[in-house]
Amino acid sequence: MLVVKHEFQDKYSGKVIKVGTILEIEDENRKKDLLSRQLIVEADVLVLKQDDQEEESELTVKEIKLMLEEKGIEYTPRDNKAKLLQLLKGDS
Repeated sequence: MLVVKHEFQDKYSGKVIKVGTILEIEDENRKKDLLSRQLIVEADVLVLKQDDQEEESELTVKEIKLMLEEKGIEYTPRDNKAKLLQLLKGDS
């Protein structure tokens, strides 16, 4: 899993990529470039700060579900974002 460590503007799309965003990069040269510039990091697990609800709210439901799947945590398709975040933090 690739996670944004420092906010940056993507040179191809022009979009600002925020800290904590999970990226999928197929282009190995692009991946190496971003890693070497320390804009992204490879992570097995993304840790959410418990007191920083703003960062949590920036995660999309899709990103949260991906993180749950990587940890092997089950959820239902009807679970809302708040429930998914509880599962991710282990507060079930």
